This record gives sequence, C-alpha cells and structure tokens, in this order.
Amino acid sequence: MSDFKVGDEVQWTHAVAKGRSVSMNLREGRIVEFSENGLSAKVKLRSGRHSWLRVDQLQSRGAKSHIASFVEAMCKANRRG
Repeated sequence: MSDFKVGDEVQWTHAVAKGRSVSMNLREGRIVEFSENGLSAKVKLRSGRHSWLRVDQLQSRGAKSHIASFVEAMCKANRRG
C-alpha cells in the first residue's frame, strides 16, 4: 500500500511513443479514490476528467519529476573530465 491518501495532489510522467520519437509530459491531478487492492488510484485531472493510474507511477506534487531526473542524467553523461 502507498503513503498516498484521497485528496493528495500528485504528478506523473506521461510518455507517448510515435515512430522514433518519444514525447514526455508532466501531468498533475488529485487522488479521488483507490482500487480495492490499493495498486491503482483514480485521479481527477486538471481538465476535470478522471483517469486510473498505477500508484507506483505517482509522485507527490512538487517532487523532482522523472523528466527532471532523466534530463539531469543526460547532462551528467555528456560532461567529460
């Protein structure tokens, strides 16, 4: 079970592959309910729509995102010496 509760503000990275490109966006929402097994959460999106997401995909809103970690790792890998 996660440390999240109903009402928590969360964020997640949404990735879409199209051809040889990958597009990543940071999405935000609020948890409104959990599945019976606690592995998924129903999140209300900023648009007002709802989406079921795996809890292990979610982060607390404002935490360092997966996108930021990826960019930092790429920059670090390109530095030499």
